[in-house]
Amino acid sequence: MISLTGWAWGARVIRSQALALRHRDFVHAAVASGEGPARVIFAEMLPNLAGLIAASFFGTALYAVLSEAGLAFLGMGDVSQVTWGTMLYWAQARGALLQGAWWWVAAPGLCIALLGTAFALINFGIDEVTNPKVVHGARTTRVLRRPRPAGPDHAAPDALLSIRDLDAGYVTPAGPVRAVRGVTLDVQPGEFVGLAGESGCGKSTLAFAATRLLDAPGAVFGGQAILNGRDLLDLTPEELRRVRWRDYSLVFQASMNVLNPVLRIREQLFDAMQAHGVKDPEALSRRARELFSLVGLREDYLAAYPHQLSGGMKQRVVIAIALALEPKLVIMDEPTTALDVVVQRQILQEIDAVRRRLGISVVFITHDLSLLVEMSDRIAIMYAGEVVEEAPARELYARPKHPYTRRLMGAFPPLDGPRERRDGIPGRPPSLALDLSGCPFFERCPQRMPGVCDVKPLQRYEQASGHPVACFLYDPSVDPTFKEQAYAPLASD
Repeated sequence: MISLTGWAWGARVIRSQALALRHRDFVHAAVASGEGPARVIFAEMLPNLAGLIAASFFGTALYAVLSEAGLAFLGMGDVSQVTWGTMLYWAQARGALLQGAWWWVAAPGLCIALLGTAFALINFGIDEVTNPKVVHGARTTRVLRRPRPAGPDHAAPDALLSIRDLDAGYVTPAGPVRAVRGVTLDVQPGEFVGLAGESGCGKSTLAFAATRLLDAPGAVFGGQAILNGRDLLDLTPEELRRVRWRDYSLVFQASMNVLNPVLRIREQLFDAMQAHGVKDPEALSRRARELFSLVGLREDYLAAYPHQLSGGMKQRVVIAIALALEPKLVIMDEPTTALDVVVQRQILQEIDAVRRRLGISVVFITHDLSLLVEMSDRIAIMYAGEVVEEAPARELYARPKHPYTRRLMGAFPPLDGPRERRDGIPGRPPSLALDLSGCPFFERCPQRMPGVCDVKPLQRYEQASGHPVACFLYDPSVDPTFKEQAYAPLASD
């Protein structure tokens, strides 16, 4: 009877999860690529359901044990058999507690509790093996740098955010991967700083490492990230919780997916403000209306659910949440990537207008260099975990210095003029798990100088006020003959 009535709940749960998983994009992609039903079930879906199946199995097994023990305790089983339930039955029948023989009850009860605990621990172990996110999700960004000697921080005196010699990356069984290598970058109050480069060059890792949001196995190996005179890498988790969203906030990549589908927009907008001490309902409602006005949304959408909004509207909601407490710095990690170009431009114009109105600083991460040239005050170009060029936006557009920046600039066509063939950048970036010597762009650079670029330690050379370049073309100690031979198209600059 227990078997007949106990299977339905677990089967219903597994069926509903399997149906939800069946409509995920990776399953649709597997079907479209020609994979058969057996392959889709056992290779694509079953590994994702393994933790749930294990939990259902152990839950059912414990339910069966408890049901048998309960029925035997009530005398509805075969009391001549020795089970935990019959032990409790005879303990009750003989008045064990009245006689002070408490161990007659404690022994079977403790065994049942230990069995339930063992089932739970085994289930946790299975979930960790089948779902790596369970392991990583419980960890916070590790700071592995050595303690610094007491003394003043080396931040720029007028900078809002001052990143100094930041080293960060990922700890793997094969060794550390240094995705950010000695980056120094300043963000001034009210400044719009663009961060550009190829995928995998370390842009997002830099932003998340500096703000202590780098997921495990990510770690900070060295350096400083000083915001308003305080090194974020020295703060405790509780101190970080108080600083986040009040002093700085973030808009994540594909951030429209962070909205909770079962909560109204109003409640999600209130959350950040309530977490930082804003409790008055009238103040919360007034601030929510102000934020929606800032990002160009009607007030009646506060009562909507996320599924009732378009992609661009959800993106505006997330930006409004990031601005809720008027932080001094907002970091945006490709927030408009999934949107069409018209909506992208509208949102970026609104971001720029809000920035100027509130006087906040923005760090904007994107692949679209042409977009940054139009929107940014200053642009930093990253390659292989390093900032290879940094300059005011108009200066970078008119006179790019680094060969990598020139290649990036040449990758997008102009809107007028004769048609030209545009070439990409041949080759691929170097492995960040290696100890790189010289210039990391050496293998892909058409103007490389063997014996110089691949040997000398790379430095940044100031070409004009606020325009440093990490390229040996501008190293005054390099023989001018080498430059003329290898960098003839660039030497004229």
